[in-house]
Amino acid sequence: GTFAGAGSSQCSMCSEGSVPNANQSSCEPCDAGEVALPGSSECSPCSAGKYASSRGECSQCEAGKYAEKGSAHCSQCEDGRIPDANRAGCVTCDPGEYALSGSESCSTCQPGSYSLRVTSSCTLCTEGWYSADAGSSECSECPRGTFAGAGSSQCSMCSEGSVPNA
Repeated sequence: GTFAGAGSSQCSMCSEGSVPNANQSSCEPCDAGEVALPGSSECSPCSAGKYASSRGECSQCEAGKYAEKGSAHCSQCEDGRIPDANRAGCVTCDPGEYALSGSESCSTCQPGSYSLRVTSSCTLCTEGWYSADAGSSECSECPRGTFAGAGSSQCSMCSEGSVPNA
């Protein structure tokens, strides 16, 4: 973890974030995503969920972001995905849930809507279909003699003497 410049009679310690070069004549900075304490002989990558800040130390990613091992910065997960518990990668929201890029957690679809896969929003049930429960992954067709408008959480009975639109 030390170096000696040309004509120097003593060794000096490399500062934080740098290590001696191959012939130990000077110090070189660590690569992006790596850190070194003063006097270190080699750079080390930040662990997953952390990034190498400009101060040469590993810092935890902020909420809604993640970092793989050796990252120089944190990233947002794409729509429909959120950071895992260690902020080391992304996990997919379950059917019936959604998330916008950068979200900390998945949100549940409201009754009258659904989601099937990785998405940033829920889809409203179409006319004649409904979803009664929050977190639905599909809509159900209204029974014969009933109707529902778009985004309905239940079907309604037709009034006496009328029939649903075909």
